[in-house]
Formats: sequence, C-alpha cells, structure tokens
Amino acid sequence: MNRRPERIDGRTAERLFSEAVAAHRAGDFALAARRLEKLRAAFPDHPDVLHLLGHVRLGQGRPLDAIDPLRRAVRAAEKTGRKDLLVSVLNALGSAERRAGEPAKAAQTLERAAQLAPNDADIYFNLGNALKDCGRLADAAAQFARVADLAPRDPAVHFVLGDVRLAVNDFSRARDALEKAVALDPNHVEAHVRLGILRAFVGDADGAVESTMRALRLAPGHAQARSNLILQMIYGARYPAADILAEARRWNDVHAPRSEAPSFLNARDPDRRLKVGYVGGDFRGHPVGWFARGPFAHHDTRAVETFVYMTDVRTDRVTEELHARAGHWRDAAPWDTDRLAAAIRADGIDILVDTVGHFDPRQPLLFARRPAPVQTIGLGLVGTTGLTAMDYIVADRFEIPSGSERFYGEAVVRLADDYVCYAPPEYAPSVASLPAKINGYVTFGSFNNSSKYSPESIALWARVLRAVPDSRILLKTLPLGDPGYRAHFTERFADHGIAADRLFLEGYAPHAEFLAAYGRVDIALDSTPYAGGLTTLESLWMGVPVVTLAGETFAARHSVSHLSNAGLPELIARDADDYVAIAARLAADLDRLADLRASLRSRLAASPVCDGARYTRGLEAAFREMWRRWCAGGSPRAINITFAGEEPRSFDVPPQ
Repeated sequence: MNRRPERIDGRTAERLFSEAVAAHRAGDFALAARRLEKLRAAFPDHPDVLHLLGHVRLGQGRPLDAIDPLRRAVRAAEKTGRKDLLVSVLNALGSAERRAGEPAKAAQTLERAAQLAPNDADIYFNLGNALKDCGRLADAAAQFARVADLAPRDPAVHFVLGDVRLAVNDFSRARDALEKAVALDPNHVEAHVRLGILRAFVGDADGAVESTMRALRLAPGHAQARSNLILQMIYGARYPAADILAEARRWNDVHAPRSEAPSFLNARDPDRRLKVGYVGGDFRGHPVGWFARGPFAHHDTRAVETFVYMTDVRTDRVTEELHARAGHWRDAAPWDTDRLAAAIRADGIDILVDTVGHFDPRQPLLFARRPAPVQTIGLGLVGTTGLTAMDYIVADRFEIPSGSERFYGEAVVRLADDYVCYAPPEYAPSVASLPAKINGYVTFGSFNNSSKYSPESIALWARVLRAVPDSRILLKTLPLGDPGYRAHFTERFADHGIAADRLFLEGYAPHAEFLAAYGRVDIALDSTPYAGGLTTLESLWMGVPVVTLAGETFAARHSVSHLSNAGLPELIARDADDYVAIAARLAADLDRLADLRASLRSRLAASPVCDGARYTRGLEAAFREMWRRWCAGGSPRAINITFAGEEPRSFDVPPQ
C-alpha cells in the first residue's frame, strides 16, 4: 500500500527550505538533502526545491543524480516565467551534465543560458569548460576571452584562457593571458608552469627555467614542474650535463616513493623468452613512433614477447602499424599510475622500456614504482632520468662517449651503431634538384622543433648567413604560423644584422608537405645546444646535408650519432668557427653539393641507421644481457654491444 505524501503547511515548508539552504551553505549536504526530499514529496514540481536539490547533489559529488531534479526545475521555471531562476537552473544543469561526462549536452544547455544572460561571466566560464571537454578548443577560447572581458581582474580566468590558447597554438595571445594571470596573482602556480612551457616552446630556455623555478618555490612538490625544469635545462646553453643530472636526481629525491624493494615472481631463467614492455604516449607520427617501426617490424617473436602500454588517446596510421606489429597492445590512456603499474605487474613484464622520460610527467612516477624487474629508457630519450629505479639508458658510443658516463644515473648501454634506427615514411617525396642552381643563391634551413631555436642557434645561423653573401634561411616550425612570433624571430635575427628579406619563416604543414619543403633547402643548419634527432634524419633522407655542432649533453649529440653512423663525420663541427666554416665550404661548391644531395638518400638507406633488422638484433642482445645480470642477482653495469668479426669505426667526437 502506497503512503500518501505528508501534508506540509506553508510555515513548515518555509522552515524546511530555510534549514536546507543553511545546511547547503554550511556544507552539510546530507541534512540539506533530507529536508529537500521531504519538501519534494509534498511539492514535486516546485522549481526552487528542485533547483537547490540539484546543487546539493552536486555538492555530494553525485552529478548524475543532480541531472533529473535540475531538468525538472527547468520545466517548472519555464512555466513560472521567472527568467532569473531559469538562467540559474540552466547553469547548474550544464555543470551537472559536464561533470557527469556529457559535455556536448552541457554545452547546449549552457549556450541556452548564455542567450538568456549575455553578461553572466559564470555561465560563459562553464560553457568554455564544456566546450574544452568536447575538444572544441577554439570555441572554448572564445568563451574564456568573453569571460576575461567581463571579469578582467580574475586571474583564474586569464589562466584558463592562456591555457586553452596554448593548446590551440595561439602562442602570442596565450603569453599575454598567462602574463596577465601572474600579474594579478603572483602566486598562481599553474600559470607559472604554463608560462615555462610556452617560453621553452619558443626557444627561451632561460625564461622557461625562471618561470618554472617560481612555480617550484611556491609548490616544491609539483612533480610536473620539476620534470619540465629538467627538460628546459636541456634546451638551454647555460646548464652543463652535471647540473642536469643533479636536477634529475633531485626529482628522484622529492618524488620517488620511499618503500622497500619490490619482489617479483618472474622466473629467473636467463635464456627464456622475454616479456618486453614499451610505455609511452608517442606511438604515432612522432620521433618515438618512427623510431619504433624498426624494432617492432624485426623483433624475434621466439625470443621476445612485446607489450605496448599506449598512454595517449591520439592515434594515426603509424599507431595502426605499430598496433598490428605489437604482440599485445594496452590502451592505457585513461589509467592512473597505480592501475598502469598493476597491469604491468599482472602481465609479468621482465624488461620495461620508458620511451618518454620526463616529457610525460606521469612516466617517471610510474617507473619510480618499479613495476618490472629491469627498467631502461630508450627510443625517445634525451638524457638521464635521475631515477634510482631506472637501471639502464640505451645509447651508443657517439651519444655517450667514453668518460661521459658520470653524467648519467643509469648504467650505459652502447649499441653497435646508432642508439635509434630510422624507417622513413613511404610517402616521402623524391629528392629535388639543388635549389641554389635555380635560385642563384644558397638557402640554409632548420626544420627543428621551435624549442631548439635558442639564442645560441640564432646567433650561429646569423654568422653563417653573414659568411655566405646573398644566402637565405628557411625556418619551418609550428609557432612561426603565429604572426607575433614571426615578428619575434625576425627581430632576433635583426639583432645580429640579418635583414628580414633573407628570412623565410613558415609554420605547420602536414608531414608529406613538411618533407617536400626540403626541396627548397640546400644545406640544413642544426640547432644548439639541443640538436636535431628525427629532423636530422629526415633532412638527410630528403638529400639535404646537416651541419651540426658537437656538444656535451645527450641531446646535444643526436646529430653526431646520426651523421657518424651515416658516414658523414665531416659535417660535425667541434666549435662555432668550425660550424661556420663547414657551412661556408658546402655553399661555395654547388657542383659538389649537388652530387652530395643526389647520393644522401642511398647512403643513409645503406647505413646502419636504416637497418632495422641489425638494430633490433643489437637491442635484443642488450635486453638479454640486462636480463641475465638480473637473473644472476647482479647490479646494472655498462653493456657494449658488438657484432662478431666487426671492428667499431674509430671516428668519435669528444664532448665540448
């Protein structure tokens, strides 16, 4: 038998509602919910009761349960004609829908609220967040810009505006918004973190370090900021390898969990089939993805069972290829660190490969937990991780020359050739004729990531341009699609006496078009102190020689390794004067330059750099030696891979 709802007189209803309002304000959501449910039983369509009940359930962390009363409140408010109440209810409903994982519905709800209240900053802020969750970042930025106009003194608004503009590569305006946020609130940690990221991305490593250090002074336990700091130091010329190692070890001291050494159930059989796990989010059209093509195509499945833990939702045709070649593929993007570590342990991984390092701040947190008996960094590395839980670093004798081991916290593995192998895309265009013979002037170029466009790089490139009269330089990188940053780099060259008419500054292009643009370049100029990696290999594949400057750090020696293994050591400079001289000599003999251009692709293809089977054989030999040492209970120590009957080439470049 159904009970009739309790009859409540007007005075009692007012008391119950007042008590619910007071409890809600005090954070006593349980009491507020009890009062409102009693009122709802007596007045099932009262808009104020339904509205407040929705807010209470949001306060309880129950957005799904908030949606029904709020939708009912919308209909009830529409009947009353109370526009102010309808706007408020729609705003609350949009928030509930977004928090319940329905951002598209939330955006529709909040757009309706915004039409009714075009000057309500809170509605536009919520709408911006819903659009952001939908992936409509440009639309979200427009809403946050409107909020900034309505609430110009709110640092949180300027921060989120800058954050979204950074995500859509609107770099100049992102910088303006983030700088406004820290001007309004000098203690806004995340704004300092984002400014550090932005400044690094446009070649200002020193400014990036300054911003990130401010964030760390405010929040010493900010793991992402400390990972960012390590990378920003790698991009800067003022930070020697010893300082980078010290900062990486500081990350370990602050963030690595203090716990007993884990025990593993992995069978200590030195010769059994190994389970090798690769972890990272860059198994796509990214240097890691291109470098993974070789080993994934050539792993000996009798000796190695591969597992991939993909930590990013972004995929492309490179991802599809790697997915098809991997033994096991785990879509781990939604997983937190604990779940990922548990999955790795459950899979019984023997050797875990970090392909990202500090580029993904979640990665060192994962490896610090040591989910596998043997852990190494390879494929996407730019230097030491500093983790005591990281056993090995995969390199070669050019990346880490003898005597440089002291700059690494891991035991050094030196492969027989290059530390990576290159499998070029099948869609790469044919090598174009030498453009200088058509243009009547030499065009230098750098297509490196803009983070590498350091003051030292600009100064060095300007010296080359001055040494080769009438020459030009083509720079092609994402931020140069932003007019503000084109002007910025034009000014930087002008500071060194290089006029704007000698600069070709271009932004993003799809990969095939990006490669085709090498047809307009005669000689590539490498960046310093962070050298080209994949970019150097792509340049050589497109017939364009690369002049590089050997440095001390791992990142400063990528091109040293690639050029050495391709048989082109004459392109490696030992100092800035040598760099300028090499570039000028190449530019002075166009016939020789044309012959070199015509031969580079075949030379690279025939070299160990592109020999995926040979590379994988060496990598698997390294894995096997790592595993044998673990089985024997020994500590990690240096491994040098050689092939029987071969003598390593003697060419080497000492650190600066």
